[in-house]
Amino acid sequence: YLRAFDAEVLEAEGQAVALDATAFYATSGGQPHDTGRLEWAGTGADVVVVVFNDAALTLIELKQSPGQGGHGAVRYRTIDFAAVARACGMEGVVAENQAQLEAALNGSRPRLIDARIDPTAYRAVIETARG
Repeated sequence: YLRAFDAEVLEAEGQAVALDATAFYATSGGQPHDTGRLEWAGTGADVVVVVFNDAALTLIELKQSPGQGGHGAVRYRTIDFAAVARACGMEGVVAENQAQLEAALNGSRPRLIDARIDPTAYRAVIETARG
């Protein structure tokens, strides 16, 4: 498989970067994401994956019509994504508050951050964003 690629940085802010191309596979269909390192001009940064873990399919729930299953169709027990990452051989960290998230973002190697979040604010955020 492809182990290296060239890409142009479209945007960078803080610890986030947007590229015009990637060979990194995102978590999908039960297959774990790729990990690695981005390197440029003699320096680089480890790839960090953040899973926003709300133990629900909240964005689907917000669009549900009455009679489409309610909470039972979209809520589930919290999955320990950090443990899944560790089982796949990479560092996995749980962050339950801002201080823990900031500490996890400042780690020293590729890792997955299982950010446990409260989904109750989603509706207000979506309504504000959509007008």
